[in-house]
Amino acid sequence: MSENIKNVFPNLTKNLLNDLKEFEIFDETIAQNIISNILEPEKYSPIPHFNLNEKNKKILKEYKNSVRTQKEFFIKDSINNNFQNFNIGINEKDKNLFKEIGKNFILTEEQLEALLLSLENRFFILTGGPGTGKTTTAAAIIYSHIIQKDKFSNISVCAPTGRAAGRITESLQLSFKNYFNKFQTEDLIKDKLQNLKASTIHRLLSYSYSKNKFYKNKDNPLLVDLLVIDEGSMLSPELFYSIMEALPESAKLVILGDSFQLPPVDSEKFFSPLIEGELTTEKPINFEITYNFRSNESKELSSLLINIKKENPYFFEKINWLEYNSESSNDFFKCLTRSTPSVTYLNNNFINNKKEYDKFWEEYTKNILIDTLYLKNKKDPYKNLWEDISKYQILTSLKRTGRESSSYINTVIESYLKKDKWIYPRIMNYNDYNLNIFNGDVGAEINGECLFVIESENKSFPKNISGLESAFAITVHKAQGSQYENTIIVLPKEIENELNTKAMLYTAVSRAKKNVLIIGNESILNKAIFQ
Repeated sequence: MSENIKNVFPNLTKNLLNDLKEFEIFDETIAQNIISNILEPEKYSPIPHFNLNEKNKKILKEYKNSVRTQKEFFIKDSINNNFQNFNIGINEKDKNLFKEIGKNFILTEEQLEALLLSLENRFFILTGGPGTGKTTTAAAIIYSHIIQKDKFSNISVCAPTGRAAGRITESLQLSFKNYFNKFQTEDLIKDKLQNLKASTIHRLLSYSYSKNKFYKNKDNPLLVDLLVIDEGSMLSPELFYSIMEALPESAKLVILGDSFQLPPVDSEKFFSPLIEGELTTEKPINFEITYNFRSNESKELSSLLINIKKENPYFFEKINWLEYNSESSNDFFKCLTRSTPSVTYLNNNFINNKKEYDKFWEEYTKNILIDTLYLKNKKDPYKNLWEDISKYQILTSLKRTGRESSSYINTVIESYLKKDKWIYPRIMNYNDYNLNIFNGDVGAEINGECLFVIESENKSFPKNISGLESAFAITVHKAQGSQYENTIIVLPKEIENELNTKAMLYTAVSRAKKNVLIIGNESILNKAIFQ
């Protein structure tokens, strides 16, 4: 349960524990998880299975060899009821027009099929891995919707995090710009699309932090004809329920996502079950695009992602694991700066040697970070700041435990830096609704101030605002919704670590556009792809 709720209601847990005893629930672990799921269902806690009786069946229910709260079933039932209201059906508009629009956006046959499906169905899910052109397809869907409906239709785009909202805004605008440069477009439509900016889901639904509620709901619905949601894998049942409740019955909903990505932190897996029809009486219309536009540029990266998805052991048996030698680090770190994208595998046997492991991060700082984040090497540190911040990123599955954790790596790197001479990446670890900075947003500490991008503008804050942490290394969960030029992925050194999973590995690898350096070993990598 969150610290905020504990602080505001210090006796709440104690009182609820006593209440649950009235329902003959005496096990404290079971009781704590029930309380968490009632108060904060977006932070899902599995309830250990036990035999229910007549008393506790009033608040609990058995489901597929597990126990759920009645509130969870209410949310799932509401999602299904709202889904049925979409009245999925075929639209008889002239498809030739939209095929022409698809060709103008230079869509592949797969993308064109997805475009037509989205126009024919009021609820549509588009899935695909990184580089498959989901956002380009979404741009064509939005443009076609305006042509299909009318130029005055209301269109909203949103994502679970500020970073994801920023990314899809940039990608959509690039697609629209390319289209406008080639084809004549009515000024009203052009202005509408050029001014289209994605928001966070919480902002779209007018979330009140003080009252812990969304002001947009069934009684006060969104004024929207088309809603596009990016990063569907980051949705929780609670958040999606709130979206569905706020959608008018006439609206069209398009969700973009990658079903192989991690589910949101502290939440049960939701996106894949939604796609498979486990939450609705009918299976939603879903289409996966598979052609990867980056495959020619980054064959090794594309091949790695494909083989993770396929759980192909033969691919991983052929991997050549390099051994690190600090004396040749100048040559070694060139693997992160290659013009031809590549994947490099580094044996992690040096992690147990603290001196050698710390030296690795020192050499990383001297060889890599110095070009992008060292102030003396930059004439104008504010020019291309955000490109510099995202050029190199260390990703871990662990936050606090062990030398492979983001906390340890950040501490080591910062020990080699002089505060006034470097740009420091910073990440927010909770939602600050007053400052408009949200959990996972990345900023930059520079010259005594901290900058964040808020609604497409740089905003300055004191460097000591609460909730900021170092972000030279961050967890894979925090990286969801982001892309980086080059990444270092540090796998857990313990093979049995519960975070050593296929979803974690796939999500980490898919964050990179170009070069990837994986620190681990064959047994850990094999364990991950089969977990």
